[in-house]
Amino acid sequence: MHYLWNIFHFFFRVLRKLDRLSRFHMATNSGMMVGDNTLFVGMQQFGSEPYLINIGKDCLVTDGVRFITHDGSIQVPLIAAGQSFSDVYSRISTFGRIVIGDNVFIGVGSVILPDTVIGDNCIVAAGSVVKGFFDAGSVVGGNPAKFLCSVDGYFERNSERILKFSSEKSRVEQIIEFI
Repeated sequence: MHYLWNIFHFFFRVLRKLDRLSRFHMATNSGMMVGDNTLFVGMQQFGSEPYLINIGKDCLVTDGVRFITHDGSIQVPLIAAGQSFSDVYSRISTFGRIVIGDNVFIGVGSVILPDTVIGDNCIVAAGSVVKGFFDAGSVVGGNPAKFLCSVDGYFERNSERILKFSSEKSRVEQIIEFI
């Protein structure tokens, strides 16, 4: 039974990886710009207009990050003003670019909304909903995301918790010893 489970698990891991790679290639083939050495971990969603997304070099985009380049909610006031649902739905939207600078970390499950610029050397906390302009060297987080501190301040507060892995012991052993 364990052998069968391993085969089943392997099969679905391969399918998930193919799905992830195909989403990424579809987005870049549609015009999404990605700088050198940028790494995507896990699954991301690039929306229906990936050509409006520009991600710099040396970035890390983690699992579950969604890039949303349009906003269909403009339909609500139009319908309230008397336009028909069929004339408005999927026919009227607002759009905006997303620009991510160099050396940016985007945490798990973050949502990046239209008209967002994240400067160089920034950190986006996990689960953040980001819209607007954020200066270089910022740590942002929350819903809606706001400036939390500088990257330097973040490093100072966390410098004692940094663990650099060696090849002598397993990662699990090193983490347990560290904690």
